Amino acid sequence: MSRWSLAPSWLASDPAVGSGGVVAATELRMVRMLAFVRAGTAGFVYVPLISWNRLALPWLALAVAIAASLHSAWFVWWSRRVKTPSDPVLVWSDVAVAVVFMLVGSRAAPDLARNLLMTPLVPYSLVTSAVLGFSARRSMAPVLAVAGLMATWVISLYPDYGQKLGSDLLGFVMWYLVAFLIGREMLNLARQADIATARAERSQKMLAERAIHNKLLPIIERVAQGGELGENVSKAARKAAILGRAFLGDRRHGPPPTFEATLKDAVEGVAALGLTVRTRFLLAADPPPEIAEVFATAVGEALNNARRHAGPAVLVEVQADSGPDWLDITVIDDGYGFDPEQVAPGLGFTGVYAEVRALGGECFITASPGEGTSVTLHWEPRPVRDIGGIGGIGDGAAGAAGADT
Repeated sequence: MSRWSLAPSWLASDPAVGSGGVVAATELRMVRMLAFVRAGTAGFVYVPLISWNRLALPWLALAVAIAASLHSAWFVWWSRRVKTPSDPVLVWSDVAVAVVFMLVGSRAAPDLARNLLMTPLVPYSLVTSAVLGFSARRSMAPVLAVAGLMATWVISLYPDYGQKLGSDLLGFVMWYLVAFLIGREMLNLARQADIATARAERSQKMLAERAIHNKLLPIIERVAQGGELGENVSKAARKAAILGRAFLGDRRHGPPPTFEATLKDAVEGVAALGLTVRTRFLLAADPPPEIAEVFATAVGEALNNARRHAGPAVLVEVQADSGPDWLDITVIDDGYGFDPEQVAPGLGFTGVYAEVRALGGECFITASPGEGTSVTLHWEPRPVRDIGGIGGIGDGAAGAAGADT
């Protein structure tokens, strides 16, 4: 047997409210608020029964009060089921009931006493405007529905009009506007929270992927090749083990590293496996964290490709420059090079390139047999575009350093 609990357990246990589900949780809170108000105002419909002898049709008033209570109970039950204030059945059934409630309920009062006896019924009727406000999206239907409620109220009071009519009609407008504005602000904040959560999770995932791809997998490959490992590989293995334990135990504390530290970490992870790397960093400002992670991953991938494909005794130079709103990185090696028309890109670099483009960046690869390879990365703020693949890499990009990872 389920029950409506005021404790947060209902929200916490709801399957629709999970990681990244702040919008769903906010909509659930909004529909709960409406259900509480709808149930709370149901008591007002019994107030006119106090003046039983002054009513023209007292039994009609009683029947309307009971029907309003039943609708309130249904509203609470249905809202628990749909968990959103924008459910069309919830919204438009409430509008329909409110219209019938006003038109039929007003007939229970004498013609010249309707304004007085309908006053206690105003709160119950105004809740429908709040329901429309919380459900409003980019549509004129809720606005037209509020206008219809106002017209229905005017018809219901006929012929007993007075100065109070203006106040009643203003109430319909204000309840709608207040609910609309509050609901919009709540949902905007919820969407921003969902976006921030998604970005944080994405950044953590990329950090783990970069650590595995740039640090753990190269060591495994080196060990799998057999032979003498050497001190460099042993040192890299020890660092990778520490990093792996940190991820598993989630023992990373303190402020996030600077972009220069992130780049150095990517370079040192590959250099420890025997690659000779020369760096020149002129970083006037750090890019956003998600940009830093993606570009550091791309640098690590380019270095790994050079280590694996550029030949022995290759020298690689990494140049990085940045300003407040731009970033340029170039990775150049003097190795074998390759023919972009003959060598297909590997999954490792094409995946990184897709991430770079998704964040508004650009990647260009130039290579020629015997003349080495150059990878250029560029970023500056621009609207993020959805991508369907890695098309449009540019001249010479089809041979993404010949990577096969």
